[in-house]
Amino acid sequence: MQAGSYNIALGYNAMGVGNASSATGYNIGIGIDAGKNITSGRFNIILGGEAGDAITTGTSNVAIGHASLGAEDAHGKNTAVGHGTLQAQDAGADAYNVAVGYSAGNAVTTGVENVLIGGLSGDALTTGAGNTVLGYQALSAEDAHGRNTAIGFNALLVQDAGADGYNTAVGYQAGLAINTGVRNSILGYAGKALTTGSENVAIGYLTMNAGTTGGKNVAVGTEALTANLLGSRNVAVGQESLKAFVAGGSDNTYNTAVGFAAGLAVTNGTNNTLIGGLAGDALTEGSNNIVIGQAGAASAVDVDNEVNLYNGSVVARFQGSASSWTFVSDKRDKSDIEDLELGVDFINKLQPRKFKWNHRHTDNDKGKEASGFIAQEVQEILDKENANYTGIVDTNDPEKYQLAQGNIIPILVNAIKELSEEIKELKKK
Repeated sequence: MQAGSYNIALGYNAMGVGNASSATGYNIGIGIDAGKNITSGRFNIILGGEAGDAITTGTSNVAIGHASLGAEDAHGKNTAVGHGTLQAQDAGADAYNVAVGYSAGNAVTTGVENVLIGGLSGDALTTGAGNTVLGYQALSAEDAHGRNTAIGFNALLVQDAGADGYNTAVGYQAGLAINTGVRNSILGYAGKALTTGSENVAIGYLTMNAGTTGGKNVAVGTEALTANLLGSRNVAVGQESLKAFVAGGSDNTYNTAVGFAAGLAVTNGTNNTLIGGLAGDALTEGSNNIVIGQAGAASAVDVDNEVNLYNGSVVARFQGSASSWTFVSDKRDKSDIEDLELGVDFINKLQPRKFKWNHRHTDNDKGKEASGFIAQEVQEILDKENANYTGIVDTNDPEKYQLAQGNIIPILVNAIKELSEEIKELKKK
């Protein structure tokens, strides 16, 4: 045992060769050859045979475990706990590396500012820097690049990017197969098959779990976008949203599905926007569709270029190059059918107006001229005619009356028919 001023040495040749016993170093060296070459290094704690045995002037290192921090000489501020941890490190400056676990970071040479916790975690790193790794064999193949965060068993297991990866993978086998993909954010047992795909966000159990090369996708929720292989620029938010989507090609597919099981059955369609729980869940291969509303559906499983708005009872639909919306009008959905009695007399009571907009809540369109009806004036007529069933005026919001001009069309048809009959009678005379 040798002990200089404020040094403690215990074990054969511990802090021996460097004559540490004459230094005021506050060093502790326990184990055969532990810290044997320390000269002016200070504040080192070394425990284990051949641990820190190359340190000379390095300071503030902690090396616990056989051969841990076994090559570092002149630099410090490292923490190595476990057999063979940071065994090869020989940085050109204080490295601030932390390695805890069997052979964690055992190949690091000049890499700095890494945190490696777990058996064999980051065990291929050499010059990579700024990595945070927690879990058995997490980030186990990356060597020369950094800025990655891998937390979980086998997280980013095979990554070996050609540049700093900026990948974040948190969860059991998260990002397991990523090798050259970069800037991915993965949370949960997710992104397991990604290889070269980049800039993906996958959050939730089995999200984006089949994708390999697709990029710029966002998947949030259990099994969201789970089957996607090559498609890019898709957004799936909600459990099982776009679950079956596979995208046979590598083209940008631009699907957006938000809501539980939204777009559940879509396999190859592109440019679809599906919003609401179960929205468009029966679509398979249609493209350029919009479906909005809980349980809203398209007109067919493979339709293209269709807009559907569903309010829980009826669908408003706009399809292809059509110039107007369509609404449900099926006889099977109606009862107590009678002829409409309103016609010319009702139309004659309506007063079209010219006006300028002056919204109470905004200055948008202030002073802009327009034409139409005044809801309150039409409502007075409806009240007198006992015709509120027409739904022409909506007074549900007492602060903002609304008017459905399209609901006047059946009355206009009646008026035309009445005038047509009058014309026929006049012609007879």
